[in-house]
Amino acid sequence: MPAQGGVDMSDTSRQKVYVPGSRPDLRVPFAEVGLGDSPKGERNPPVRLYDTSGPGADPLVGLAGVRRPWILGRSDVEPYEGRGPNLRDDGRASARGHRTPESFPGGIAQPLRARASRVVTQM
Repeated sequence: MPAQGGVDMSDTSRQKVYVPGSRPDLRVPFAEVGLGDSPKGERNPPVRLYDTSGPGADPLVGLAGVRRPWILGRSDVEPYEGRGPNLRDDGRASARGHRTPESFPGGIAQPLRARASRVVTQM
């Protein structure tokens, strides 16, 4: 699997690499870990481990909308106006304290629903 665009992961024996996926707009992240030499002194190739850390491993950034074009391209869903955030969404304590939840810095995606007489098994 050829790697593209290695990113330093603050450890010299480990770096984040991306492998082209089944679609041109998809890159699969791996942590490539360098191994020490064998007991006989032979060099070992690095090992690739599937990397689930996400983009920069920052949960406040959120994920890129990579799947949205695929989902919309099936033409079986449509966007609609969802309801706005509610204090009850964060539990009763927030509602009792009238504490407004912070907006997600990554933005809010417009909700989708199945088109009339269509069955959507994945979104």
